[in-house]
Amino acid sequence: MSPAERVSGGAGTIQRQMTDPIAAFIVGRLGVRNLQVQSVGLPASLRGNIIHDALHQLYIDAPSRADICGWSGDDTRGRIAVAVAAAFSRHERNSDVVLMELFKLERDRVGELLHSFVAIDSARGEFSIAAVEHEIGFAEAGVRLQLRVDRIDRLPDDSLVVLDYKTGAKKKFLQSDGQPREIQLIAYACALDDPVAAVALVNVDSREVSFDGAGRGYSNEAAWHDSLADWKRQVRTACKDLSRGDVRINRLQGVKDARYFNLLSRYTELLRDG
Repeated sequence: MSPAERVSGGAGTIQRQMTDPIAAFIVGRLGVRNLQVQSVGLPASLRGNIIHDALHQLYIDAPSRADICGWSGDDTRGRIAVAVAAAFSRHERNSDVVLMELFKLERDRVGELLHSFVAIDSARGEFSIAAVEHEIGFAEAGVRLQLRVDRIDRLPDDSLVVLDYKTGAKKKFLQSDGQPREIQLIAYACALDDPVAAVALVNVDSREVSFDGAGRGYSNEAAWHDSLADWKRQVRTACKDLSRGDVRINRLQGVKDARYFNLLSRYTELLRDG
């Protein structure tokens, strides 16, 4: 890998390197992207982006838990209305009549989600929001990535909690074997200078708004530092493999997971001849 090469795909490229190296090469180094599937109504990706934008706007002033708890009912409703309007404005600008009706329905849903989100945050322990939509440069073993963290909270002891918003079906951070399902939160932790006390996925969906993570408040805190150190080593190893040109194909993955890059990876051919 050339020292001047910048890999695309963010922390997702590291995740791909750990699960299917050829996909990391195709996305991170070749810059290939899959076409979006046509949807009836608003696509899930668009709905997810709108929720991310609304949460960004809601907490753009980086309030503390005390600040959030101090918002009156009218203040909360006003802040949410402003956040929702900002999140939808660029999408509604050139919309036709039918699409505007869909956006109106989605506005109501996102508004309710933000109300639930504020209630969940108010019930947590003390924290202050250190950053939202925070960009961090990350470099390891010659791999240079630009990462974007949804949110970073600072605890009273000055340690950090790294949060990633998930807007689809509920996701758990840890698998049954105690390993992370997704490594991106650990990549963020690697890129931060301050100590990280916990990482968590924040499920933001009409069915449930909840936090699920590891570290302080989520898992055995005594084992946290050793676990985090081990997971960081996995990130560094993945970066080394990507840098040295590892393009193996994971023949054990399901067809659905391999589908997007099937033509480039020859997954079906290898599976057939296997």
